[in-house]
Amino acid sequence: MISLPLSQSGQQVELRPVERLEACKRASLKVVEYYTLSENEQYRRKAEKILNCSPRMEYVLPPPELQRRSLKPGGLSIALELQHVNRCHNRHCPMCQCGRVDKMRAKLFQSMPKIQEDYPDYRFLFLTLTMANCNIWDLGASVQLMYKGWNRMTQRKIWPAQGYIKSLEVTMPWDCYYEDCYLGRMGKKSLNAWIDKCSKQGTYKPELLRKEPTDEAHPHIHALLMVSPGYFGSRHYLTQPQWTQLWKDCTRLDYKPIINIEAVKPRVDMPSDMARSVLEVVKYTTKPEDMAASAEWLYGLTEQMHKVRAVSVGGIVADYVSQAVLNRIDDTMTSGDEEKRAGVPVIFEWVPLKRSYALTQFGNDKYSFV
Repeated sequence: MISLPLSQSGQQVELRPVERLEACKRASLKVVEYYTLSENEQYRRKAEKILNCSPRMEYVLPPPELQRRSLKPGGLSIALELQHVNRCHNRHCPMCQCGRVDKMRAKLFQSMPKIQEDYPDYRFLFLTLTMANCNIWDLGASVQLMYKGWNRMTQRKIWPAQGYIKSLEVTMPWDCYYEDCYLGRMGKKSLNAWIDKCSKQGTYKPELLRKEPTDEAHPHIHALLMVSPGYFGSRHYLTQPQWTQLWKDCTRLDYKPIINIEAVKPRVDMPSDMARSVLEVVKYTTKPEDMAASAEWLYGLTEQMHKVRAVSVGGIVADYVSQAVLNRIDDTMTSGDEEKRAGVPVIFEWVPLKRSYALTQFGNDKYSFV
């Protein structure tokens, strides 16, 4: 999806894709470089496909009655609808990963209002489950351990969820330095917390921060749980220490894992609040920044995550969102029910020398990006 700024003065406004798409495309070029440097012939074939992924993105500006509008800091914007793009379908292509996430989110967004209409008094919990960091080449075994633990947990009598959306995320812990002083091996959340603390004290200078990639991976599960209306006052209610012990027992760990559980607070604007929760659960399996950080880490990720399903649904949610459809999106990047939209064509093309997308057509008007 791209936002189209509207000029209040009637002057022509430059149209550009959202920064996320360009960041993904730039990260994909680093992935191409790493695969090309490998002696593995399969990796080199992957590199060629990823290099040629998403060179041209064809959108339409829907007619006024079908437009989705929102207020942005720069003014009003209208969402464009993606109609066609040639993708490489590689699991570790940042551009394709972005496309998969968007399609899965769209499916879940379509279903959540109906679920809330049919189960208006049900509550939702946001759950994060972690385990210790592992070497990137041990990631597959760690993920299987977590998946087996999840399956055991959902079969326990004390499991409170009537439905769920679950996703796997794998991040790279970075060795972080500030003024050449070692801060530690940190993930994005802990590093951001440190930056926020220093910023409030007025001592943080971005140019003094340095991050170096590591050979470790941090797998964790995000889940949105659907619980019955009386959950918080019932004997089935689980405290955070109880969730921690449950996860430890089910994964058969010999240490205390870190977990986080919080209620999604019901509001008058519940649909938008639920959308935020879905966005938190269904996101990149691996951040483009991490995939582009180290060749060895990318090779390990490629081998260890082969054929791993990152997103799943269960219980009541599975009655509204088919796991088969999510799997189809994962495999083919199509849900099978896409429709062509009428509207004004808006086309962007990748410009290698500028490392950015350029508008080449809006309606009948064509533009040169040279």
